[in-house]
Amino acid sequence: MKNYYEILEVNPKASMDIIHKVFKIHIKKWHPDLYQGEEKIQAEQKTKELTEAYETLSDEKKRAEYDEILEQNNNDSKLQNLMVENENLKNGIEKRDYIIRNLLEKAGLRLEEDPYDSSYEEEEEEMFDTQYDETYENYKQKKAEFERDYQETQNKNFQGFLFKIIVCFFIIAIGISIIYVLYHNLLSYFSTQSL
Repeated sequence: MKNYYEILEVNPKASMDIIHKVFKIHIKKWHPDLYQGEEKIQAEQKTKELTEAYETLSDEKKRAEYDEILEQNNNDSKLQNLMVENENLKNGIEKRDYIIRNLLEKAGLRLEEDPYDSSYEEEEEEMFDTQYDETYENYKQKKAEFERDYQETQNKNFQGFLFKIIVCFFIIAIGISIIYVLYHNLLSYFSTQSL
C-alpha cells in the first residue's frame, strides 16, 4: 500500500493547510513541462502519485478511512515481521540442535532426550500473542486519547471563537453608544449656538 504521507513528505498529523501548501510546492517542482525525455515520464508519474495522495489526504472522510487502513497495515506488517523473526529463531534453534547432535554422535555420545523443548515454543507463541494484544490495546488507547484531545481542542477553539464574538459585539455596542452620545452632544451644542 502506498504511504501518501511519505509521497507528500508530510507528517501524518499535518493540517489540511500544510498538506495543501506542500502539495503546491511539489506540483510546481515536478511539473512535467519542466523536464524532457525520460525525466518527463518520471515527472508525470510523480505528479500522478502526488495528485492521488493529495486527493485522499485533502478530503477529511477519505483521510480518516485511509488512516485507519494504514494503521491496520502497519499493525499487520509488525505482526508479520514478528512471525518471520519467530520462524527464523526456530530454524536457528533447530540448526543448532542438529549441529550439537552431530558433534555428540562423532564423539560417541548420545542424547537421551530431544534438546528441542516444545514447551518453549508454546511459551513463545503465548508471549507473542500477549505482545500483539498489548500493542493493539496501546493503539486503541492512544487513538482514544488522541480523539479526546482533539475534541477538547475543538471545544476550546469554539469557546475562544464565541468569546471573541462577544467581545467584538460589546466593543461595537460601546462604539455605537459613544457615537450616539457625541452626536446628541454636538446637536445640542450647535442648537444652543444658533440660538
